[in-house]
Amino acid sequence: MPGRDIGLPVLTTVAPPARLNPTQGRTRLLREHSIEVGAGLGEYKDKLWRIGLMGYNANRANVEYLCGVVAEMLRE
Repeated sequence: MPGRDIGLPVLTTVAPPARLNPTQGRTRLLREHSIEVGAGLGEYKDKLWRIGLMGYNANRANVEYLCGVVAEMLRE
């Protein structure tokens, strides 16, 4: 991946498993759980999620909630 040596500590990029459509997953997170996750950019537009890690909502409880919701989506 080009630019891998350049990091942004306030953002985590995630590649959802193939069985979870990134665009549909983001839409569902927002509509059903009020979790906003950014889309990938450029060639990664429909392949990755960008998750912010700063501000009031960046806390352990919210991270665990997001992970739980995504795990639930993968079990379906």
